Amino acid sequence: MAVVGQNAPEAAARLPLPSDLPESVAFGTGRAVLVVPFIGVPKPCGYHVMLCWNASREAAHAAAEAMPLLQAAETVTVLVIDPRRSAEGHGGEPGADVALWLSRHGVKVTVQRDVAADADVGAVILSRAMDYGCDLIVMGLSGHSRLRELVLGGASRTLLATMTVPVLMAH
Repeated sequence: MAVVGQNAPEAAARLPLPSDLPESVAFGTGRAVLVVPFIGVPKPCGYHVMLCWNASREAAHAAAEAMPLLQAAETVTVLVIDPRRSAEGHGGEPGADVALWLSRHGVKVTVQRDVAADADVGAVILSRAMDYGCDLIVMGLSGHSRLRELVLGGASRTLLATMTVPVLMAH
């Protein structure tokens, strides 16, 4: 796992670091990247973890990479936003499959479903993390092309720009 800091807005002009360093490390290495907010972390993290789940390969990879942290957590909240039931992704009960898999590994898990409607999914994730008292967010990095991410935005871009708790990401 790589640990990197979030870019501070005022530091962008002073530091020769790429603005997409966390994503570049995750895409380039294939391993998890723990991104620490530039505001710091006031207390140890990993007691209440939020796993963002969309039934994608990237989300499954992030969950597998974070398994030791998930097992050590007091509780894990699986957040499912705007799930679409399908044979390839979410089953009949979105979040139930991953919750069962996690519980078989000794993880104390609950599932929360939410609707983003017209809101930015990244903003919904951050809002729910605050609502539930989560101190770590685990999520997969989208498989979209970088150009599409730049045009459309994306939950990972929102989280990396405005995060208040550490985020563990994997592609």
